[in-house]
Amino acid sequence: SSSSNGKEKTVAGTVASSLPQRRIFETVDGVTRIYAMPFTADITMWQLSFPYAEEAARALVKDPAALKEEILQRCGDWHAPLPAMLRSTPLDCMSGYPVYDRDPLDPAVLRKPQATATQTASEQPKPQRRVTVIGD
Repeated sequence: SSSSNGKEKTVAGTVASSLPQRRIFETVDGVTRIYAMPFTADITMWQLSFPYAEEAARALVKDPAALKEEILQRCGDWHAPLPAMLRSTPLDCMSGYPVYDRDPLDPAVLRKPQATATQTASEQPKPQRRVTVIGD
């Protein structure tokens, strides 16, 4: 994820479009997804997600210039203001992290625990806590 100034002036240039100003937007091409939202009155935060081999991703995120090159290769010809927003984001405002998909949870895992054969009818099942953190 990164930040770019989406209001008329940026550190590295100008983003002429008002799309990122005070609006949340998302663009997806079927493989790559960008999500952008206002961070402050004049800075837009953006997050880009795309599939990438794990080892290659670990290397890519260590090199901001290579990461930005990959981003521009994927999104450099998308609709305005995305190319300008991405190009104007300074390298020191960019970071990347591998993320992982997981198989969907079996709904039975989330149900209350049932009494076991060794428990008597008067015994309550011991509480079990299951947590799944979902984010992107």
